[in-house]
Amino acid sequence: MIDLLRFCYPGPDREHLTTPFAVEVDGVRWGCATDGHTLVAVAGAPVDRDAGDLGSAIAGAVAGYLRPPESPVRVAVATLRAWAAAPQWRHRCKCGECGEEYAERTPGDRPGWLTVGAVRARMDRGGVARVLADVPDEEIAVEATAPDDAVLFVGAGWRAAIMPLAYREDARADAHTLAIGGAP
Repeated sequence: MIDLLRFCYPGPDREHLTTPFAVEVDGVRWGCATDGHTLVAVAGAPVDRDAGDLGSAIAGAVAGYLRPPESPVRVAVATLRAWAAAPQWRHRCKCGECGEEYAERTPGDRPGWLTVGAVRARMDRGGVARVLADVPDEEIAVEATAPDDAVLFVGAGWRAAIMPLAYREDARADAHTLAIGGAP
């Protein structure tokens, strides 16, 4: 089971994103969490807070990511995990043991290129690894519609949308590449 709390925003400056929330789409209630870069949703997850508490703009955007993809590419989770490598998790501390009242230890980006059909996106492989850490080994749907739009990952009873990393001139040197569903 995916632990939604692991995907919530870790800091006090976006308190509205520090706990999971629920969105209903097409009669399915999804428990959701986001850090502003990655959205993870689990169908039927026990979440008490409605997304309406976040405002209609956020709730509407989240609902858009929960609809079925229009032109997905099928791929085995094992293939994505091999490309993404082992997950590294944020360290969330508000207790002061780290020498600060609030500290966040975020693993550095592990960039790589993911080509889904004809769309090539520069992704944080660590973010993909974290999303896939607790999902079953299955074939999932992946959809990318533009290089700067979220890449959707859709499994049985779960969804994730991950924003790509910003493109930089030196990004061409990112050695880790994976193409699924045909190259552009």
